[in-house]
Amino acid sequence: MAYHVYIYAWTFSHRQPSPDAWTFVKPGGVIQAIGVFAFAFMCHHNTFMLYGSLKNGTEQKWGTVTHISVGTSLLVSLVFSLVGYATFTGYVQGMFHRLSDA
Repeated sequence: MAYHVYIYAWTFSHRQPSPDAWTFVKPGGVIQAIGVFAFAFMCHHNTFMLYGSLKNGTEQKWGTVTHISVGTSLLVSLVFSLVGYATFTGYVQGMFHRLSDA
């Protein structure tokens, strides 16, 4: 996996970024983002199973587990997304955009 990243990074390092490389909000992307948020909110039923699996589950323990897991997920997502975007800049496309062109 790491070799693929190095090969892609070397391949893309010679290209100039597109003019709109740092434009983040595009009107068409907002509609697609709503689907992603809807999926995330529909997965909330797993929280009851996780809370039930805690030994001597209290509200304070649940708060600690929740904050640590969300914070870790946020940190990992930010690191991967920022490194990936900084490497490939304007050549990055969203998954839905790529699939709609097929």
